[in-house]
Amino acid sequence: MLFVFLYVFSCIENNINNYMINDAMRLPVVAGSFYPEDKEKLIDLIRSCFLSKFGPGHMPGKKEKGVSAVIVPHAGYFYSGPCAAFAYKAISESINPDLFVLLGPSHSGFMSCVSLQDWVTPMGVIKADRDFGRKFIANSGLLQDSEAHKNEHSIEVQLPFLQFIVDNPLILPVMIAENCDYKKVADALKKTVAETGKKIIIICSSDFTHLGSNYGFVPFHKRVKENMHALDAGAIDKIRAVSPEGFLDYIDKTKATICGRWPIAVLLHYLKKSDVRLLKYYTSADITESEYDTAVGYASIEFR
Repeated sequence: MLFVFLYVFSCIENNINNYMINDAMRLPVVAGSFYPEDKEKLIDLIRSCFLSKFGPGHMPGKKEKGVSAVIVPHAGYFYSGPCAAFAYKAISESINPDLFVLLGPSHSGFMSCVSLQDWVTPMGVIKADRDFGRKFIANSGLLQDSEAHKNEHSIEVQLPFLQFIVDNPLILPVMIAENCDYKKVADALKKTVAETGKKIIIICSSDFTHLGSNYGFVPFHKRVKENMHALDAGAIDKIRAVSPEGFLDYIDKTKATICGRWPIAVLLHYLKKSDVRLLKYYTSADITESEYDTAVGYASIEFR
């Protein structure tokens, strides 16, 4: 009997290992640090983000909006979760799309690329739309690269929120790095949508200004909070104008350390015209009620 048990366990273990070796599934890397690895604790934390004084203050309501995209932060949930809840509330109150396209930056130097893996979170597996993804790869010229996505957190942290508000969402994760021709990528996405006839919502993952010596960015020595808020407000004004050129020029001039600037540029070129609403802005220092010697800005922005 013991032999049979060990044989069956060995077969299961080998199947799991083969599945992982074949890159069929992307496992979580920041569960237990950016958010809880226990499913029930994770659900409770997400719910508390919606109810937080920094969050919407209530759970999503009835469906009545037509959201085409959001910009949403990607830090640890303690810091950016309440801000993110605004964007996911807007998505939850919209008609469900066929597909969520997730645009995230590269924090580790990898080039722009697409993941066709299914992604795992403590709340289960999220399926990738491989057919749409392959068409997008053909249209954009981007590579499929599972290794590049393996340790990148910017897209991963969006997924539990998405699972919380949508049953069985389909996704396409796309890493947008500094080598990106943002116009080409946006046009390729638009072409793929037209070819497939699919309704999409874009989730653009970005934090805003990273301030402090830890980030190599200390432009202010007086009225630091006010100046940081104003710096991000200037970037948000360019986003409201749906001007990728204006947004990137603003970053070039101010040196604002917005990590998702290239995903945002793709989004703005894709949309071109949109009704844009800032849903929430605050910084990590506002959460911790600490001095602004180190702070990161977070914004949730809705596009209709």
